[in-house]
Amino acid sequence: MDVKEFLAPSDVFIGIRGTNKTKLLEDLCHRAASALKVDADKIKADILKREELGSTGVGGGVAIPHARIADVKRPFGLLARLKSAIEFDAIDRQPVDLVFLCCCRQSLQVSNSMRLP
Repeated sequence: MDVKEFLAPSDVFIGIRGTNKTKLLEDLCHRAASALKVDADKIKADILKREELGSTGVGGGVAIPHARIADVKRPFGLLARLKSAIEFDAIDRQPVDLVFLCCCRQSLQVSNSMRLP
């Protein structure tokens, strides 16, 4: 899958302000919902549910929150560069300033080039 199939230039945001992990994820879920024409509360609930399984802060200042969402028809990504890094419970315990939010439909067949738990 090519990146342009799920990440458009209009879905890249620079200088996003986030006071904490939950508020940032809520903001990003609202942005994704607007682009996907899907209920923001549904996206937020699924993203936060996945986050409860373990932080998606992968280290090096990067987080990749993701979820499979019933109403999503196509893979969708949103990239945010934060104005200031925030605590994200990352595996290296370092704050995060680059976040890639990924939403996929529940029935998506994944390949080795795109895996989501």
